Amino acid sequence: MKRPKRLRYFTALLLTAVLAVLWTIFNGNALMWEVEEVVSSSYKKTLLLASTSNPFKVSNGIYTSPQIWNPSLLHLPNYEYLLIARLPKGKTVQWENKNYSMSQLSAGIAVIDESTKEMNYVGESLVVEYSRGIERRMAVGCWKWVVGIEDPRLIWSPEGSPLLIFGTESTDVWSCRTCWIVDPRYFFPLDDKLGENPPLNLFPEPLELLRKGRPTKFDKNWSAFFAPDHLGLKPHRLYFHAQMEAPRVWFLNDTSGKMHPIIRDEDNNQLEDCIKQFMEGGSLKVHHTTPLLSVILCKRGECKPDASNTILVAIIHDQHKNKGRSWYRPYAITWYGTYPFRFRSISPRLLFAGLGAQMTYTTSMNWKRGKGVEDLSVGYLDDIVMITIGLDDQKSFYLDFPMQNL
Repeated sequence: MKRPKRLRYFTALLLTAVLAVLWTIFNGNALMWEVEEVVSSSYKKTLLLASTSNPFKVSNGIYTSPQIWNPSLLHLPNYEYLLIARLPKGKTVQWENKNYSMSQLSAGIAVIDESTKEMNYVGESLVVEYSRGIERRMAVGCWKWVVGIEDPRLIWSPEGSPLLIFGTESTDVWSCRTCWIVDPRYFFPLDDKLGENPPLNLFPEPLELLRKGRPTKFDKNWSAFFAPDHLGLKPHRLYFHAQMEAPRVWFLNDTSGKMHPIIRDEDNNQLEDCIKQFMEGGSLKVHHTTPLLSVILCKRGECKPDASNTILVAIIHDQHKNKGRSWYRPYAITWYGTYPFRFRSISPRLLFAGLGAQMTYTTSMNWKRGKGVEDLSVGYLDDIVMITIGLDDQKSFYLDFPMQNL
């Protein structure tokens, strides 16, 4: 006897829902939390980002051995991935008969299993260490900060050179920790992954980024980007969005590591007002995370890039405290793509499919390499972008989607 058509339809629908929930549970997610979060949210609006490649549209797991936190990745010319992340447990070091933990990174080549969409290392990964010394922790009130290397951020230059920004102890007498930049080939062999003619090594040694005339105790998580040189000396220059209050943007003027500010910040009050409107709590306590990506406001092949249709996009976080613990709420922010990089817009709060209301931290955003695409420092609305997500300092995920969805 045949089942009624409507019963068959609802049976199939129920089976699909059960399979989706089971899939997310076994990957450490909770899809039902997402629904609760959206319904009970006190925000005016949220934006749910879903995976293009995953049939269930949820975030894809990054499962590595050893376990990693807060990964950053680049899609390499051979279609593998450079994956650099923090290791949960650091190396024990001793100073004045006391033990301290020194933070370390893990670096390796990763691939995606097309059957599960999970990402994992292929071959051996390397442990990355870099520190200016435990004694810096005790200088000028720095005792409570982390020792060693942390906060890896990866970007491409317009010439195709990979760059790694990270944090570690400062050499400056007034600073505790600062941001540094280096070509990741300093830590990890990559030339055989970068094509027949490997790109120029722009920073062969780690270079400390010191803000001229503005020593700070703790510089962290700067958002790097390339844009047309406002000084007119070369086609592109490397800039850093360092903070939400003026001066926001700094640039590297030479190889000494000295940073100079972009003075023009007429739009800062506009930015503050907009953040207060969209971010609950109304403060500028914002954590940078991803690099700023250059985006052309059309689909690939439909327009010619110029200053009028080029913007910068990044994901940042509003930090707030809940029962003494820091939580982060992600938003996408856009800026105009040329000097003085004025603020343009802010998105609703972002939610990541499959991760719901859990504590997430977005650590990188870079382009997924399309067929025949060489320059991954810029992309179009229909190009696929990949973000990496740390879940509660325990698990890691990636999410891929067209830039136009953001």
